[in-house]
Amino acid sequence: MIRCNVVSLRALTVAEPAEKHRSHDEKPNKVKSHNVSSTSNTISFIIMSSAAQKKLVKEFKAVTSASDKVAIEALNNNRNDLERAIDDYYSNKHKYSSLASSSSSSSKADAKKLNAIFDKYASPDDKDSMEGQQLASFFTDALKVDPNGATPLALAWQYKCANFATIERQEFLTYYQAQGIDTLSAMQSDAKRVGQMLNDKRSFKDFYKWLFNHVKEEEERKTIDVNVAIGLWSVILPLHFNLYGEWIAFVKSSGMKMVSSDLWTQLFEFAKDIKDDLSNFDEDGAWPVSIDEFVAWMAKNKKQAS
Repeated sequence: MIRCNVVSLRALTVAEPAEKHRSHDEKPNKVKSHNVSSTSNTISFIIMSSAAQKKLVKEFKAVTSASDKVAIEALNNNRNDLERAIDDYYSNKHKYSSLASSSSSSSKADAKKLNAIFDKYASPDDKDSMEGQQLASFFTDALKVDPNGATPLALAWQYKCANFATIERQEFLTYYQAQGIDTLSAMQSDAKRVGQMLNDKRSFKDFYKWLFNHVKEEEERKTIDVNVAIGLWSVILPLHFNLYGEWIAFVKSSGMKMVSSDLWTQLFEFAKDIKDDLSNFDEDGAWPVSIDEFVAWMAKNKKQAS
């Protein structure tokens, strides 16, 4: 997220076929062992048609931006259940890091080209960081993205930025070298892809969870300032919550000072499934008090308007 925007923020399948039934006396067929050290990950794919394999891998990669190797491994680990494989990948990225590294090691991103691009937008006070107006220029001039939209936040998520509103040189290099990218045109295409990832609810959920921890002022804190939350919500919630405007109006009128990790997380769970008329709201659900109060606030306003 860029500094010029931070000011406003701070102010404010195919299932694996079942094994053939056999009697207790029947012994399984023995299979000759070939060298399958790396190809064992694809064994369960052999029983699928080529078209089905490609479709699953393509859909997995479209959501996660992972490599073919990672896609096959995750699908194999989850019996080719696409949704489970994606959830497993996002929940256990450490399991797939070695595959990601091996697949990206063959990419030919030129570190000199990447450093030259970074140098152009580096902060005058710290040549190994992009921040402030330089970061704003990188997003607008180099990547051609709206600095006040969700894409800069999504890019910070993909860069694995440690600090809010700052990109470090090593974060920049690590990300683009892993992607095999070293030109502005390729960076622009990648930025569009990253922005589109947020349209998928599974990707958005992972991003949304990361974002709360990213903007916390201290690691041990479990809350963020309500004005920071409102600023972020106004940028990202329109993607998955039609009532985001009403929610923000409610929060502003409620006198809320801080937003807890629980409220932040549960709001997305509420938003992704709730109907615009709130008719499917479960009053007996274990929602945070603020969400219950929002539903009551909406009902009251609807009654007064009628």
